[in-house]
Amino acid sequence: MKKSKKMKRQVKWYRQWPILIAMVWAMMTVAGFVIDAKAGYVIGAFFTAYIIGLLILYSHDKSLVLNTMGNLGETYGFVHNALLTQLKVPYAILLDDGKIVWANDSFTHIFKEDSVVNHYLSSYVHELNRSVFPKEEDKRVELEVRFGSRDFQATLTKIDVKKMHGADDVVGLPKGREYFITISLADVTELHHYIRENEGQRLVSGLIYFDNFEEVMESVEEVRQSLLIALIDRKVNQYLARTCRKHW
Repeated sequence: MKKSKKMKRQVKWYRQWPILIAMVWAMMTVAGFVIDAKAGYVIGAFFTAYIIGLLILYSHDKSLVLNTMGNLGETYGFVHNALLTQLKVPYAILLDDGKIVWANDSFTHIFKEDSVVNHYLSSYVHELNRSVFPKEEDKRVELEVRFGSRDFQATLTKIDVKKMHGADDVVGLPKGREYFITISLADVTELHHYIRENEGQRLVSGLIYFDNFEEVMESVEEVRQSLLIALIDRKVNQYLARTCRKHW
């Protein structure tokens, strides 16, 4: 915004400085007439020629500047739209009812469609409907959703049209809207996979207590105690193996 204002001031000064020179020259012409009429006519002739040349230059320069700025605006719009479209982050802009009005290639590719524009986002992901849209401006809503076999972290933001600074023209958004909903999707499928894998490999320790273990060992002959311990150990391992398979 500051750069834009600075550029406007520079262009305004560039357009105004010939007028300032003309004002100085006019005062010099008046001074020339006061000092000497002949000198005043000579200065006045040059002043008149300067004014005619300035008017011709302004008329030609105005059309040239307008054409150049128009071409620059079209080029900027094309480049800006291309950058947004090819952005690797899946990104889309919605109306307040969830209708998609613009989406980049990465967002469209997720849903395996040629185009998702003019479709409702809830038709692809039921959880992403207007009930979860942010109610306050610039407030983010984050939630995890699933589409097909992939998990996504969805980030939704409510954006005021006045803060888009011409981006609505670049991406071709409909007029007459006060705000739009933007959404970005981050694929977290691999992250969830590694989290589950880490939890599955996590060490779990515990203590198992046996009632009357010492009394039982004392009641068994010494030569058979090692056999009893091995039998108990086998039964415990079998129980733990069945329990682990059941839960994981």
